[in-house]
Amino acid sequence: MKFGSVAFFKRLIVAGFALMVVLPVVLAVVFGILYSGEKSAAADLAAQNLALEAQLATPDTPEAASIPPTLNTQAPADTQPDLAPTPEEYYPGQSFDYQALYPHLYAERPEVVDSSDKICYLSFDDGPSDTTLRVLDTLKAFGVKATFFVTGRNSRDNPEILQAIVEAGHTVGVHSWSHEYDSIYSSVEAFLEDFELMYSEILQTTGVAPTVFRFPGGSVNKYNQYTYNAIVAEMLRRGFVFYDWNAAGSDAVEGGLSSTEVSNNVLNSATGRRRALVLLHDRDDNGTTADALPSIIRGLQNQGFTFAALSAEVPPITFYYDE
Repeated sequence: MKFGSVAFFKRLIVAGFALMVVLPVVLAVVFGILYSGEKSAAADLAAQNLALEAQLATPDTPEAASIPPTLNTQAPADTQPDLAPTPEEYYPGQSFDYQALYPHLYAERPEVVDSSDKICYLSFDDGPSDTTLRVLDTLKAFGVKATFFVTGRNSRDNPEILQAIVEAGHTVGVHSWSHEYDSIYSSVEAFLEDFELMYSEILQTTGVAPTVFRFPGGSVNKYNQYTYNAIVAEMLRRGFVFYDWNAAGSDAVEGGLSSTEVSNNVLNSATGRRRALVLLHDRDDNGTTADALPSIIRGLQNQGFTFAALSAEVPPITFYYDE
């Protein structure tokens, strides 16, 4: 049969017609089989659900005990399987032995209480020191409560000042024992070891167990970029609350600032905020901060702020969430 002949085109037409008839039939048969299988599976699942509902309606029967745990969604909580992935499943190969360290190092997490009031939280890092005494005198004169995130060496050298902070009704929080970034952030274990030392020092000196803390350098810095997530997760698991800041006096810069500059920095960075958490320092070399504090308080009052000390009930004020 020659290509292009009349016979060739006749056979081509017959083959095309046959294909148009046969192909739909074949497809219909295939889809019919698939649909039948899905319908059968759906029917089986519906039957299982009906049986499950009947069994759950009579939980004391032997049949109820045989319900697969993954389906028995109404089983008592103490018999429910733990379906949530474990930390080991999230991070295969990583050790979580640090969760067993320092079993006393836990805090009760109270309910967070927010307020529509315009509130300022003054906070002082790195003390206590002789500067703290001047700060305490000013706070008392204005009737203002504040928060002091303290360090190990200064607390050990000034236990009476640490006690005076608590007796005046202010909040004491953990800043760190050593304030050495490289070692503190090297691992979760290292952070917990340092934190526990400071926690115990505060508790033994004042009789108050701290529940809030501030990361040295803030919660996110170049030293903790590889350990930040794990450290935060572990501290929150233990019930502790951390706070960064959203206003500052910039009073820890090398060379120092004048009291006017410190005051202006605070007031400018707090402007327009509903809640302002101010970072200041009360080390021995921060005398200008103590000098600036009266004008800081007056200026914040003029902006409409009232003052309060931090506690675990205060909503998060961090670099990523401050409102």
